Amino acid sequence: MVAAEATYGPTVPHVLVVAIGAVLLALSIWAWRGRSRRSRWWVGSPYGGQVMLGLVPGLGLIILGMGLLTLIGPWFTAVVGLPILFGAALVLAVIFARLPRWWGPPWYRRLSEAERRADLTNAFAAAVVGLSDRPGVVSAKDAADRYRDDRPLGSWRGGWVHDPDTDERAHGMSRKGTIDGRLTLYPSGLVFAASRAEDALRRKGTVIAIDTDDIVDVRVVPARAGADGRPRSGVLYRSWFPRLVVETPDVAQVFDVAWGRARQVRDRCAGVVPERR
Repeated sequence: MVAAEATYGPTVPHVLVVAIGAVLLALSIWAWRGRSRRSRWWVGSPYGGQVMLGLVPGLGLIILGMGLLTLIGPWFTAVVGLPILFGAALVLAVIFARLPRWWGPPWYRRLSEAERRADLTNAFAAAVVGLSDRPGVVSAKDAADRYRDDRPLGSWRGGWVHDPDTDERAHGMSRKGTIDGRLTLYPSGLVFAASRAEDALRRKGTVIAIDTDDIVDVRVVPARAGADGRPRSGVLYRSWFPRLVVETPDVAQVFDVAWGRARQVRDRCAGVVPERR
């Protein structure tokens, strides 16, 4: 029998591995340079620095290095091995510790600790910035004080649809005109608080508080609809489930409710909203 010799050379899987590693490294370089606001999207987000300055480049070096070894053979192990070891060190630093403060581009090292990381304590962490002129939007402290003594009657994942007509997205993880968060029903009010990730990515807190005494109507409208009940065009980056409309004398707030539970929330609200004569 003749033993099969190990062969090296380009194959589709090997080329694909090299391409993935190259893409991860290119993404890291783009984020490291930080020439535009979009390239700095990770600053202030939860663990953004750890991911973009450690995990992504580390994985990129490992994947690219291993892919190159399969293409060019073991003769360049010493050359390719050092970047692979450095990538492994970055990944291990992210998993088991933290990246040192001196690691990062000059513009990032000049940022203060507060600018590097957003407040991650809870959904009521930050006061509202830039939305305080809209009816129903309150400060986080006001919302927390208002319902401090109430026990929640129910809580649902969802989103506040602040603009059903827009095609703009606040960031790469958001839906159009919608801020992701959680709806919580209390005996005396309904509160929407943006998620920690939303507060961090948008660098502002968003809390909607509606007293039950102020609610004049709670209804369900079709998916992608506004308070007028008319569905907007386009399904990409919009919820596919029916929406909840909570109307007060001043404004009608529109909410997405995850997994099609808008009717459930409406029925629960009906038990605490006073009847109007």
